[in-house]
Amino acid sequence: MDKVRKNKFSTAAYYFLLSVSATVLFSFALYNGNDLTNGGFENGDFRWNKWWGLELDNVNKHTGEVSCKIQAKPDEWRGASQVIECPRSAKKIIVSGWMKTHEIFPIGKPWNNARIGVRFMKTRDEEDMENYVGKKYPPVVGEAHATSGWKKYKRKYKIPKGCNFIEINLMCGNATGTAWFDDIHAELK
Repeated sequence: MDKVRKNKFSTAAYYFLLSVSATVLFSFALYNGNDLTNGGFENGDFRWNKWWGLELDNVNKHTGEVSCKIQAKPDEWRGASQVIECPRSAKKIIVSGWMKTHEIFPIGKPWNNARIGVRFMKTRDEEDMENYVGKKYPPVVGEAHATSGWKKYKRKYKIPKGCNFIEINLMCGNATGTAWFDDIHAELK
């Protein structure tokens, strides 16, 4: 009787370990190294904060079925953002993405154009200007104006002390024209 019970226990333990191993391997296979959710906009605007102007475009896209389209306005900043949690063990972040522009012309300041940006924050509150750590406006991942085809931009940042959240921005500021963003990627290291 004890032999049968041990055999059942061994079989159950074997299948349990097999299912756990399969789940872990499946999870690793699905993880694409992107700490952003929905960086290619294939799930619509899921997880993106649409502060002004995010539209989905199924004509102008880098890969997949859609991209993020932002129509610039001369008197306001328009865009979308996503906030990700920054683990204490993370020391740097690499952000990249593809951008295409059509007739983006800045109004006023030369930095009023299409851009991919990053901000380091203490909390998730994007509206609180006292919430930022390190430089309030770090160098952008990439920016473009006029008319340009799809171009990849990439930048590595050292994460400042006190950073608990990182905001990735897709923006057009005080300009005319249209910008498209696709395949946005962030990797914490």
